Amino acid sequence: MTIEKIEPIHAKKKKVIMQDGRCFALYNSEIYRYKLLEGEELSEELYGEIGTVLKKRAKERLMGLLKNRDYTEYQLRAKLRQGFYPEDAIESAIQYGKEHHYIDDLRYARLYVEQKGNSVGRRMLCRKLSEKGIEREIVEQVIEDQGDEEEAALEALIRKKNIDFSVLSWQERQKICAYFMRKGFTYENILKKINEISGTDYLT
Repeated sequence: MTIEKIEPIHAKKKKVIMQDGRCFALYNSEIYRYKLLEGEELSEELYGEIGTVLKKRAKERLMGLLKNRDYTEYQLRAKLRQGFYPEDAIESAIQYGKEHHYIDDLRYARLYVEQKGNSVGRRMLCRKLSEKGIEREIVEQVIEDQGDEEEAALEALIRKKNIDFSVLSWQERQKICAYFMRKGFTYENILKKINEISGTDYLT
């Protein structure tokens, strides 16, 4: 394997780019110790030795990230890639996290829904969880487990606004509907709930 380029990341660290596209980051002292130079060959034996160091470092980085908050598997992979860890080091760290239950997307999704489900609708919950890399099957499971809680959350939010719908114009009522739709509730459910609360079909 040929080292194509060695470029600085910051004052103390450099990125080593191989001819086959693989790359990894090492401290300047390690670059010097391993005698890595642009255009020179990197033996499989030395690459394996470096890989062992990086696997340990990737695991430490993962545990450092999880020390302060939960992350999804997708988010952790992205964080480790930002640190230029090789894919095998990333995979090793992720598997360690899963085996020790530090990484659990189902638990993450359930907690997220529990925390956010009283202020946003299912559509927004689905979108936010998908953006965090949660698999579709897990998203569908936690949303299904939510049951009728969305309806209760929507009613509480509408009542919290303490609006007299009888004095509002049609345009003002539509603006209110749009507000709740942006929070992930469907127009049909918003219409139904407002009509139930107001006792009249004010939005039809």
